[in-house]
Amino acid sequence: MKKILLTLAILILPITMAACGGGTGSSSQPAGVNPSVASVIKVMPLQQIVQTNSYVLIKAKVLDGNGNLLPGITVRFTNLSLVGRLSATAATTDRLGMATVSLYSSTSGFATVQ
Repeated sequence: MKKILLTLAILILPITMAACGGGTGSSSQPAGVNPSVASVIKVMPLQQIVQTNSYVLIKAKVLDGNGNLLPGITVRFTNLSLVGRLSATAATTDRLGMATVSLYSSTSGFATVQ
């Protein structure tokens, strides 16, 4: 009985594997959620603490709904504090989906960038 079940399992497994998906771009594999539309923006400072009279680079990573990086998207940055000055209020994402600005300050204190 075990030999019969084992033989059936060995015969049925390749048939079921061949019938599964395998094709690309079929209607059963939709493009996803908001492809090529900015859905997630992650602001990431490269440093948390810098010296006075110095600058910190701030990068924003832009992703679509599927987690793909988006180049050519304009990102706006806002300094919510009185400390520091942004190099630009807007930057365009590069081919890796990263927009970069710098924050310079000649006074000590905390800065919050949105």
